[in-house]
Amino acid sequence: MENMQVQGMRLGRTPKRDDPRSLKLEALLPKAIPQPPAAVDATTGVTRWPMYANDHLGDCTCAAVGHMLEIWTEQATNSPRILTDAQVIALYNLVNNGQDKGANMLDVLHQMRVGAGLAGDKVFAYASVDTKRADLVKAAAWLFTGLYIGIQMPVSAQKQTGPNTSWDVATGPDGQAGSWGGHAVNVVAFDGNGLTVVTWGALQKMTWGFWNAYVDEAWALIPVDYEHLKGVLQANGFDFAQLQQYLQSVGPVDQVTARQ
Repeated sequence: MENMQVQGMRLGRTPKRDDPRSLKLEALLPKAIPQPPAAVDATTGVTRWPMYANDHLGDCTCAAVGHMLEIWTEQATNSPRILTDAQVIALYNLVNNGQDKGANMLDVLHQMRVGAGLAGDKVFAYASVDTKRADLVKAAAWLFTGLYIGIQMPVSAQKQTGPNTSWDVATGPDGQAGSWGGHAVNVVAFDGNGLTVVTWGALQKMTWGFWNAYVDEAWALIPVDYEHLKGVLQANGFDFAQLQQYLQSVGPVDQVTARQ
């Protein structure tokens, strides 16, 4: 989870776990991957990104989902839903058995789909995104208003964190993937120079080089009330029939209700 703890910047993502049942995003998109705009920004209308206790707990996997909910609710209702720390910690405790030992992203996604969810919110489905395919990463971040990603953080990123700098590739021992530990964040924007994520209560830039060197897990999430996303998905060839077939094969979502 964390090879070292840094005051005000906890990590908490445990190593990526592969599951052969996981749906791959390319199965739902046409062979010709949709071409997104050169620059995408999903943060419009969201002005505050709470820490969600990630300054003192290793709950980054859950805090990132909380930040995604802000964007989904802003797009659906023009008013971002700001959660409480207690609500995010409740999800964290579901997946870590009440111990501050970090969490696996796949376990969080399972809770978000068939478990209690986050403060009553759930996801309709999720699909893995090949982190080595820039075309797929960009298309997914555009179509799904962001991505849920896992990073093998290098120690070098500690000094690169802040409003006027970007996470970038570094050499030497401090630049080794995972030398700091595992972290989970959500992508909210990208352009030709790099991507923007939310972490530790703020927006943080990273270069594409950093992505290629350290990001090893990415997921496209579809919220329960995905109607506000459906237009752009349908217009770009998203296969809802294939998604439904997959969901039937893995079982129904328990007690899913649309957001009021």
